[in-house]
Amino acid sequence: MQSFHLEVEKLRQIFKCNKYPVPLIDQCIKTFLNKIYVPKRTLITVPKKELLIVLPYLGQFSLNLRSRLYNCFNKTLPQCNIKVIFQSKNRLSNLFRFKDSIPNELRSHLVYKFLCSNCNITYYGETERHLNVRSGEHLSLSALTGKRVNNNKKSAVKDHCLFFDHVGSFEDFSILTYE
Repeated sequence: MQSFHLEVEKLRQIFKCNKYPVPLIDQCIKTFLNKIYVPKRTLITVPKKELLIVLPYLGQFSLNLRSRLYNCFNKTLPQCNIKVIFQSKNRLSNLFRFKDSIPNELRSHLVYKFLCSNCNITYYGETERHLNVRSGEHLSLSALTGKRVNNNKKSAVKDHCLFFDHVGSFEDFSILTYE
């Protein structure tokens, strides 16, 4: 460090001998030394990247962990903005069903299967209407009363039951999938 000061003084003397003004010499030396010794401030012009961390909520421990994460990220990654979100698996909706479930025979927009109880032949179909209405059409039965009705709708299930003299029932229909 001592030799550095001697070098600066030699430069100052050289510039004085060459008739440079002393304030200019001092200003140039000060600017040079500031570039070397004064730490530069970084100017961040890029927007901070959002980082999201989801953790389970465990009371005070979680809150302490969040503040430690904030401090750690601010020191090591100042270009990132961290957000900590707490979630709990124990929700009221997990304990109780708030909506009543729809009975299968009243479901609509579905794909169904008819399995003949007499010969185990399977037919597949789809409907936008309730399953009991469509299965009633296949069996020529009323969906409301379960009594025989006359309908002229063509159906592979109806043709099967008539041709083989099998009796189908609403229990022979099952849902494969629905919207």
